[in-house]
Amino acid sequence: MESFKDVIVKERKKSQIPAYIYGSAPSIININKFELSGVKIAIGDMGWRAPEFGPYDFWVTNNTYFPLPWKEKHLTYINKSNAITFISSASIFGLQQDENLQVVLKQLKTITNQSKIVFYDSSHLSGGSCIPIKNCCLVVKEFNLKSSPQEELAKLINEPQPAYKGQHQLLHAIALAILLNCNPIVINGVEFPETMKKYRWYKNWKNPLALKLRLIILLQQYLPMYNKKKTDFAGDFKDQLFTDLDRIRRIADSLNVKLYITSKTSPLNNLEGFTFTNNNVYKP
Repeated sequence: MESFKDVIVKERKKSQIPAYIYGSAPSIININKFELSGVKIAIGDMGWRAPEFGPYDFWVTNNTYFPLPWKEKHLTYINKSNAITFISSASIFGLQQDENLQVVLKQLKTITNQSKIVFYDSSHLSGGSCIPIKNCCLVVKEFNLKSSPQEELAKLINEPQPAYKGQHQLLHAIALAILLNCNPIVINGVEFPETMKKYRWYKNWKNPLALKLRLIILLQQYLPMYNKKKTDFAGDFKDQLFTDLDRIRRIADSLNVKLYITSKTSPLNNLEGFTFTNNNVYKP
C-alpha cells in the first residue's frame, strides 16, 4: 500500500497549478462548478455528497464514521469517486462491537492493494504511540504509514518539528496542496459553525449515516431547545485549529503560496493571509 509520502512524491506537479479545496458548507455554491483548471481536493464527505463539483483528484477524510472502507457500501462510494482517498488511521476507532480488528485489518490489506485508498497517520507524531496502545497505533504499525502530513510539510521547509499539531482534514488538505506544489490554493465551503443551528451542509437533507442519526441531527438544527448546542468547532478546539491554520499560513508565505477563500461568512476571513475572492475561476 502506498503511504502519504509515496503519493506526494508520485503526484507532485513539476510546475505550479491552482488547487481547489471543497468543504461541505452551503457556501460551496459560491464557486463555479465547471471550468476549473487545477487540482481538486474534497474534504469530509464531499467526495460522496457533491460529485457534481468533481471529478476530484483527492479526497481527504479524518473521522470515525464515514467513509470506512471496510464497510461495503462506503467502499462503493470511495471507488465511485475515483479520487485518491486518504483515510486517517483514527478511522479504526469507528469499529463496532461486532467488528473484529484483525478481520478488518485483513480486509484493508486486500482493499488497499486493489483501489486508490491511502491510509495516513496524523496523530502519532515523531514515532510516538498512544498510552495505552490503541487500535490506531496497530494500524500505523501494520501498514508502515511512515511520516504524517504535518511532518512532510515540515520537511519541505527543513523544520525539525511537525508543521502543526491538529488533525482537522482542512489542515491536511492545505498541506497536501502545498506539498503537491500547487499555487494558489482556493478554499471553498469552509465555515466552522459553533452552534447546531448554524451547522448546515450543502444539500443539508443528504447524509450517509443511519436515518435515526440523521433525524437526531435535524432536531438539533431546528428545535429551539437543541439548536444552541455547541459543536466541535467551539472553544479550545477552534483556538487550536486557528493556531494551526496560522502556522500553515506562515509556511505558505515563506513559499510564496497564496491562500484564497470564496465565502464572505467564513471565519477564515479573520485570519491573516487568507484573502477573500469573488472570482469563481481564479486566474493567477
